[in-house]
Amino acid sequence: MKTLVASFGFDIDFITYRISAVKPDRVVLLALYTSREAYSKVEKSYHLISVICNSTKIDCELESIEPSNAARAVLSILEREVKNADNVEVFLSGGPRILVITLLVTSLLLPDELASKIRVVAEGEGFDCRLELDVKSFIERMRIDARSKEILNKIELIDNATFGEISHRVPDIPRSTMYRRLDELLKRGLIEKVNGYYVAKKPLKVECGD
Repeated sequence: MKTLVASFGFDIDFITYRISAVKPDRVVLLALYTSREAYSKVEKSYHLISVICNSTKIDCELESIEPSNAARAVLSILEREVKNADNVEVFLSGGPRILVITLLVTSLLLPDELASKIRVVAEGEGFDCRLELDVKSFIERMRIDARSKEILNKIELIDNATFGEISHRVPDIPRSTMYRRLDELLKRGLIEKVNGYYVAKKPLKVECGD
């Protein structure tokens, strides 16, 4: 099952576009409850989304988030949805900044077995660009030590690097140690080896149209 979890405010354009592009089986919209008046506007916007979901047979749900309990509530919802899905897209589509940042940060707090099933996406507002974050790769990158980060940075700078080129850029690391660290980066999924060349896998990508 494919699930779309998104931050939600009053604007339905980004959500409707993303539903059309992703074609999820389930959509969960998170909205911050700041006041009765403001939340009634959210509910009116969600009604339009629910009409689209019903017409396309997509399971849709609106979750109300209390600001004082936002982190715990969002993390709980994310864990629930990721456990019940094959893959989850977290779409930073709108709503208050507190909600957007909370959704992004809690995505990075998921356990390893759940993080591997999730990616974070954000669309440009008024310009044709899309950001995608591979959560598992990002988490793995944060876990490696300074020396492995140095090697990874060199691979990113060289692009399609040979073992000799990497060793030349980091001459103070013995060859045996370099092989061990490269093997660790391969196992963590931070680099890949293609036709004898080492290539860094970027956890964060920004793609723009012409």
